[in-house]
Amino acid sequence: HRSRARALLARALAELNSGRHDRALATVATARVLAQRAGDATTLGEAHATDGVILRQLRRFDDARRSVRAAIRVHRSAGNHRHEGLAWGVLGALCHDAGRLRAAATCYERAEARFAAAGDAWSRAMALGSLGNVQHERAQLLPAAASYRAAMRGFTRFRDRRHAGIFTGYLALLQHERGDLAAARRGYDAAITATHAA
Repeated sequence: HRSRARALLARALAELNSGRHDRALATVATARVLAQRAGDATTLGEAHATDGVILRQLRRFDDARRSVRAAIRVHRSAGNHRHEGLAWGVLGALCHDAGRLRAAATCYERAEARFAAAGDAWSRAMALGSLGNVQHERAQLLPAAASYRAAMRGFTRFRDRRHAGIFTGYLALLQHERGDLAAARRGYDAAITATHAA
């Protein structure tokens, strides 16, 4: 059951990428049943989260949030910190889509904490960058700058110049908004250099 459930999840993602959303939902439903029968918490949680991703694309946001919350519960019960962090990140994106910025920030903070517990530094950097974006939208400029810098440090450790460059650019935009034009200009130049070199 476990190997078939995982194969079905891969097929569902292929169906999603080809625009066959209804078919992908049906495939995930089958994978979820098989994972539950096998007692495979990781695959079951991934199935709930994949369901949420598909429903998000269909703009069925309430259903998507329910699916992702189910994924969080399964992964938390299993002590699977990394997968729980991934699910919190998806829920953060759903809240962000809905303009629920405070809830989105909370989700990204929880994602960052779960990734830290799992020792997944790259995903932690991504969660920090997403948190910075929400803080920036909420006009929390100093916390946003701190989150962007933490994300940049994380990506730099992995020599991920593309993502380091992206968040360098976001920090430069924030500095521009604060009137620190010299720092913003340096940041824009560094972001362009990093993303072109990636």
